[in-house]
Amino acid sequence: MTRGDWMGMFDIYQMIFWCVVYIECIRIGVRQRTYCMPLLAICMNFCWEALSFVDCVIHVKESAFMYVHYGTWLLLDIGIISTFVLYHKEEAQKFAKGLVRTLIERCFWGVLMLVVAVILFMYFFIPTWKGYFAYADNLIMSALFIVMLYLRKGSRGQSMSIAVIKCMGTLCATMTMILNGSYDLFAMGIGCFVLDVAYIILLYRTIQTEKAIVRLPKRKKSKA
Repeated sequence: MTRGDWMGMFDIYQMIFWCVVYIECIRIGVRQRTYCMPLLAICMNFCWEALSFVDCVIHVKESAFMYVHYGTWLLLDIGIISTFVLYHKEEAQKFAKGLVRTLIERCFWGVLMLVVAVILFMYFFIPTWKGYFAYADNLIMSALFIVMLYLRKGSRGQSMSIAVIKCMGTLCATMTMILNGSYDLFAMGIGCFVLDVAYIILLYRTIQTEKAIVRLPKRKKSKA
């Protein structure tokens, strides 16, 4: 296989992995009546994928696969945004207090507009905006998943499937950067990978602790 074949393969894999992550976020969000992706990550994801899709259409410089790629992610992002719009107030009432609760309830549109302004600036003034914004988004998202786990003090709205498959998708994208010779983006990808692994470990421990707490009353009853 040539370098181009390997890059194409990793592109397909990362698209599939991220589609699964988005579908899981929507499924778990609806089932648990919450949102599964941090607010800033939702806004950054949507803006990047919308502008990437529009960029494909305007400049007609991408293959048909990239239209499907960005279009599918964009549609799934709309589903994730819907879970936030539907359930963020209920989430804030249950788990957030004070300033954090106010931010969750009121700042969606403000954060979205800020992200739009940043990405439009990068689009018009930074030729390589797409790669840098994508990895910045991923790096911030990886950190915010850890923050969300801490703030919720439990695994609500999170799952090992989301954590592991996100890590796999990021790893595939990072492999593409290695093959492409983009070592600065590769370094950002490694940062994402480290945070993703840390999140997987923390989430696994949290889930195991929750299972142990659920089983605890049964053990006491059997001893009695």
